[in-house]
Amino acid sequence: MNGQLELFAASIASASARVVGPAQLDGLACLICGRGDLPMVPVGFFDGGHVFVCEDSLPMVSGADGASLRTVIAETCGVRWTEEL
Repeated sequence: MNGQLELFAASIASASARVVGPAQLDGLACLICGRGDLPMVPVGFFDGGHVFVCEDSLPMVSGADGASLRTVIAETCGVRWTEEL
């Protein structure tokens, strides 16, 4: 994992961090960066609704390094990822 992913994984795993907020879990903001003003791609499901990643953050959750990040998010937040990633 690169440094940015390690930092994000450590932050989201920390009980005191609220890296993934309600807007992200409601599908209104990017699950990774939190922005809501960029084109988004659906990447998984949370509580029956889609969660999204913006086009700028999509490379972070794709490929080998992204698997570690997806695992941390899934275990911490209950996000179920689509198989395409």
